[in-house]
Amino acid sequence: MPIFLGTPTLADQSLTFTWDESYDFNAEDITYHFILSQDWDFHEILHEESLTNITSLKMDALKPGTYFWQVSATNQEGIEQFPFNTYWDAEGIIHRGLKYLYITPEGKVLEE
Repeated sequence: MPIFLGTPTLADQSLTFTWDESYDFNAEDITYHFILSQDWDFHEILHEESLTNITSLKMDALKPGTYFWQVSATNQEGIEQFPFNTYWDAEGIIHRGLKYLYITPEGKVLEE
């Protein structure tokens, strides 16, 4: 089943990303594929990681700036789902399955 991405939290120089647990009707393991980028089309990937049955990822705090992230959920049969989240860019174009993140110069986490 599709998921929602949570709000990243910053504490002790670490940034934690969370997302909902996906549900598989056959009770199969689910692998979550996390991608963090500096652009919404994910050409400049900063971090990429796959986690099985884990719905969070902790990493070093990011420098101030704009980032985009997404998590896909794939069951053992290879069926992949993307988040319900959407991002509207400056031109009004909607991008599905990802989230916008801004780190202020003061180190605060802001979302759209």
